[in-house]
Amino acid sequence: MDELTLKFSWGSGKGQMIVCIPEFLRMHSVRKYRKLLKLIQKSDTPDAVQKIAEYIHQELSSNGQYMLEKDKKFYEKLSQW
Repeated sequence: MDELTLKFSWGSGKGQMIVCIPEFLRMHSVRKYRKLLKLIQKSDTPDAVQKIAEYIHQELSSNGQYMLEKDKKFYEKLSQW
């Protein structure tokens, strides 16, 4: 599985979801981001939240100077959680 793809399950493996982190974050919806984080924290693999945080910090550090101002503000807001 790709390192930018996140797979998690809940309910002892009865439900599962696969999320492509870059595609999900392109929606620029803080509400959906919070909802996903809550779902992951309640899942069987709550440590997956760290993978998303690492991706956000990586994007800010590597592409921060080339991002549009709106994108940069969005990623900075997400990194505060």
